Amino acid sequence: MNYDEAVAKGAAIYGSVLSGNLSGISLIDFTPFNIGIEVEGGSIIKLIQKNQAIPYSKSINITTSVDN
Repeated sequence: MNYDEAVAKGAAIYGSVLSGNLSGISLIDFTPFNIGIEVEGGSIIKLIQKNQAIPYSKSINITTSVDN
């Protein structure tokens, strides 16, 4: 497999779908890594898991540990 050609073909297909020239193909974007918020104590609350399809929606209440 030639990786440069694979990337170029993927980009060409993606561009064709976005421009409307190619139909019948569904594209889904994924996050390549976890996305989260660091909280007090150094731990991380993961908001979006690795390989999650985006757009993605999640609701969580987080407050500050110290005023101001």
